[in-house]
Amino acid sequence: MKIYFGLLIFITFTKDSRQMLSCSPHDDGLELISEGMAAYQSSTNQIERYNISLTADLAVDGYTTTYSRRLCSESESNWSSWWYVDLGQTSIVSSIFVYMRYGHAYKLDKAIVRVGNDSSAPFIGNVQCGYNLSSVIANGHNPVNLTCNPAITGKYVSVYLPTSEHLRLCEVQVFTDIKSPVVTCPANITFSSTIVTWDYAEVTDNLDTDLPLTCTPPSGSSFAVGSTDVNCSATDAAGNTGSCMFTVSITDIKSPVVTCPANITFSSTIVTWDYAEVTDNLDTDLPLTCTPPSGSSFAVGSTDVNCSATDAAGNTGSCNSKLTDTTSTSVSTSTIFSTSTIGIISFVVISVLLLFACLIFYRFHTNQANKHKLLGAMIKTVANKVDSYDTQPKERERPDSAGIDNIYDFIIEQGATAKPEAYEIPALTQELYITPI
Repeated sequence: MKIYFGLLIFITFTKDSRQMLSCSPHDDGLELISEGMAAYQSSTNQIERYNISLTADLAVDGYTTTYSRRLCSESESNWSSWWYVDLGQTSIVSSIFVYMRYGHAYKLDKAIVRVGNDSSAPFIGNVQCGYNLSSVIANGHNPVNLTCNPAITGKYVSVYLPTSEHLRLCEVQVFTDIKSPVVTCPANITFSSTIVTWDYAEVTDNLDTDLPLTCTPPSGSSFAVGSTDVNCSATDAAGNTGSCMFTVSITDIKSPVVTCPANITFSSTIVTWDYAEVTDNLDTDLPLTCTPPSGSSFAVGSTDVNCSATDAAGNTGSCNSKLTDTTSTSVSTSTIFSTSTIGIISFVVISVLLLFACLIFYRFHTNQANKHKLLGAMIKTVANKVDSYDTQPKERERPDSAGIDNIYDFIIEQGATAKPEAYEIPALTQELYITPI
């Protein structure tokens, strides 16, 4: 009789330990939403030896091992078997991992995974996620990763097998994307023009590719002077939004360009012009100021005209033109006549009267020998008066009798030896005196 001594060891697998023995997907940015949810299948196969039913919920119990049959759901060997899980609410499904029984992957060949709100087999009202399962892809314990691109919205995730094989699923994990895209903005931009463009903002996502990027204000916009924040964002198929921000600064250091008209020559004191122009790198419709302004009255000769404009940043531009007045400086004959006519007439009248008075004296002179000397003295006196005449009219006083005597004495000093009677002289001079005009 032989007696064997040994040690009996019982190993209990907990949920966590069994997961450690399996290959779980890396859920970077993904949230598992199917575990523990209600599941259903077309039929349920049983292991009679162990009295175990391979129910649909075994595919969402959290155990991802593919080596034990009793940890996987399994339908009977019927045509068009199906399985689905109710997520409890409409969700955005981004990715599905399917774990198949090790060594039995071929039995899931041609299986289709769909997402949607249709719970009636064969779930043709739902949208297929990824590609059909095949024996080539399902190689052992590694799960098949189906990416729904774009993400699919629905309450039910189903697996449909259009053959007569058993539908064996060790675990079906449904994930929703909770990670926002990463948006990378350009560095802050400083520019001296209002139109700014950029083309190096980038967006990356854990699942989606070629996501559109939106910036506000968009590239190519017109920016005001100063700083403006630009916000760029992108939204993935699961509705997650990522964003970034940078600043566009517009600095205006350029003065307006003012273009003056060419130098102007004119013959009128009032001058106007309307073709001075002003342009600026940023501002439009800048007011132009000219000193003197157009329409002013200009003096004879040359005058400098300065025009300037100032933009919103305080930069000032200017230009210069020369205006020349060629109006004649001669004075009209009518003006000359009006200022000297009175003096000329007065001179002629006085000269004639003085000569006439001398002739009267000469007539009454009794000494014939002295007549020629007296006449010469008279002519010389008149000539001297002409030489000393002031062309400007002067107010003259009326001579009295004493003045006449002085004239008489002057004539006698020139050689006259006789003089008329004294009483005749006042009478004569009173008759001959004419007030100058």
